[in-house]
Amino acid sequence: MEIKKKLKELLHKGQEPKIVYYPEFDSEEDLTNHYFRACWYFPAVNNHCAGVHMYKKAGISLGERPKHMGSSNVPVDHIKIRTDALRLKKDAESARVVLVWKKCDGHFISSLKQRGITVVNVDTNDEEAVEYGRYCDLIWRYFKSDEEKKMIIQDSYNRFIKYADKIKEKGWKTGCVFGTGPSLETAEEFDFTDCVSIVCNSIVQNDKLLSHIKPQFVTAGDVVSHLGVSLYAETFRRDLVSYLKNSEAYYLTTAPFGYLLLEQCSEIADKVILVEQIMDAPNFDLIRFFGLPKLDSTFNIHMLPLVHTFCDNIFILGCDGKSKTRNNEDFWAHAQEAQYFELVQTGHICHPTFDINRKKSTYNRYQDSVLYSVMEGEKKYGKKYYTLQQSYIDALEDKRLPDELRKNYNEKGQLILSQVLGGQKEKEENEAEIKENIKITREKDQILVSGWVLSKQPCRVAVYVQDRFDGYAVRNLKRPDIQKKYPEYDDLFSGIYYYINRKDMSEVTWKIIVGMEIMKEAKQSV
Repeated sequence: MEIKKKLKELLHKGQEPKIVYYPEFDSEEDLTNHYFRACWYFPAVNNHCAGVHMYKKAGISLGERPKHMGSSNVPVDHIKIRTDALRLKKDAESARVVLVWKKCDGHFISSLKQRGITVVNVDTNDEEAVEYGRYCDLIWRYFKSDEEKKMIIQDSYNRFIKYADKIKEKGWKTGCVFGTGPSLETAEEFDFTDCVSIVCNSIVQNDKLLSHIKPQFVTAGDVVSHLGVSLYAETFRRDLVSYLKNSEAYYLTTAPFGYLLLEQCSEIADKVILVEQIMDAPNFDLIRFFGLPKLDSTFNIHMLPLVHTFCDNIFILGCDGKSKTRNNEDFWAHAQEAQYFELVQTGHICHPTFDINRKKSTYNRYQDSVLYSVMEGEKKYGKKYYTLQQSYIDALEDKRLPDELRKNYNEKGQLILSQVLGGQKEKEENEAEIKENIKITREKDQILVSGWVLSKQPCRVAVYVQDRFDGYAVRNLKRPDIQKKYPEYDDLFSGIYYYINRKDMSEVTWKIIVGMEIMKEAKQSV
């Protein structure tokens, strides 16, 4: 870790924490296009982005914000437009990141890379650039230190644990997952009382449906439709903010993209849970491993890990795949009140290569991801999946809830889902010994609790400062050396970390807790 840190410092030596666009802009349309993207994607406050520099030819003016683009919620005076083209190359040569917005002098770009400068292609008309992704994670990737990222994740983990404990206290055994497909329109046929419910995407616009479902979580992570610069995305965020502020629900999303919400929508920062997408396989317990799978769609990346954490019996509605009975108007069909139909085109105008790239392989990846998640859940973890209506996703097509299980209805004639399958068997926990190697060290103005923990039982590492609970260590770092040494635990992500922003301490206590029982405890000198 120390070597990695030194290499990073050497790489950034002589670089200024700024973004420079290259080459100079030669039209009002291109300048305006990228300027208003920068306004959304590159907030300077709380980040190490000192400036964003754009150069234009004489006579070129900045136009008004395009109608298909959203606006920034934070100051943008760090974004400078200059006309001194002679300074451009020198400015680029001292930048941390250079954004190439169109094809240009390859020799100069190569020289920048040789200097260790990060060069990112953000050409909105280049299919290979994937500019919608490169723009969205740029601040997280290049202007947040590793320590800052971990502390942001640490805050999210503790936020999640606190809320998860409240949910677990209710003893609910049934989970419900809601996509935006046409079958979502039948939600009124079901009673979701006493269920852990998770909605996604543009469902946040539907107050009546949300009032009926009462979800504990909202998920969404699309860099175009939810975290991008389009008017569609801005409208989604407006409705998301409104719902989170007026409900108990939390929003969970992928950290590198969702980080923008902490800056641009700070009023809901305490309701946002950021998790990094670091796992190759599905995750079945976010409390135990705080990481998301590298799969496709919010269903597999966010929703299933959430519902898996709390429930074994899982009902699915609105995850229909490509409809065979309705027009798949934007890649696939949507429920009438769970899509901003009139705004869809704003996303395509902002990101003209998105739909082209999506059509190449997204649906196959989605099908494969669902199959992987469901098969792992059924075979290794005893999960049961039922669709409330017919789905056309391969892995779910034969999982429609059978009529013989549709027995218990409320006075409104709605099927009570929490009573469909009866009680859930309590899991028999493996009594394997907990193994650990935890140390506490001082790092500049911080105290770092780090090391690894192995257990086949769900456990937490609680950290106490001066005998007062401070938080839980995040367990999501890869430790292949530990996995190799103890293969019986089948645990790649056994590494833990926890940062304490205090330097006036001599001792810190950590406790490994299983359920409510403290299994191991140690007080260490700093």
